[in-house]
Amino acid sequence: MSYGPGRSPLVTGVLVGVGVWLVGALVGILVAVAFRVPEGFSTVGFGATIYVAGVALAFYAAAAQTFPLVWLVPTGVGFLAAIAGGAIVVAQTSRVDRGWPAVKAGASIVLGVFLCSMVVLAVYLVPSTPFSNVPVPARYVSLLFGSLLFPALFGALGGAIQHSLAGEQ
Repeated sequence: MSYGPGRSPLVTGVLVGVGVWLVGALVGILVAVAFRVPEGFSTVGFGATIYVAGVALAFYAAAAQTFPLVWLVPTGVGFLAAIAGGAIVVAQTSRVDRGWPAVKAGASIVLGVFLCSMVVLAVYLVPSTPFSNVPVPARYVSLLFGSLLFPALFGALGGAIQHSLAGEQ
């Protein structure tokens, strides 16, 4: 497969979405290395978990639960990577000349992000890890917002930004 103008935004979105997820997880791993990893977690497992569950952690922070706020950094970086990823998909699939197709192409990164998040949720949020003490509704919030809505929203935003920047030239 080549990265020519005829490339499918769906395939490109999945590939870029996996890359977006890996960026967020890598930042999560760096945060886990820099700070103490809770007992029972591997560094890689904890880094990926705080990235996937970052949205639920943000809701807990708003409810005045205590945990290090630095655990939210991977989610924020993931959102920025989603904006960049959405723009990349649009640029690589030649969708910059049309507004709505550019937004949809940018949002297609959600497929790759969701795929990676499902793997991590299946592996690390099963009852055998300390993080499984998180109430089940918070896991669903994390999955819904962190792996579906926010990546789609920020990817679409990246697609729209790419479209508007291409229109100015």
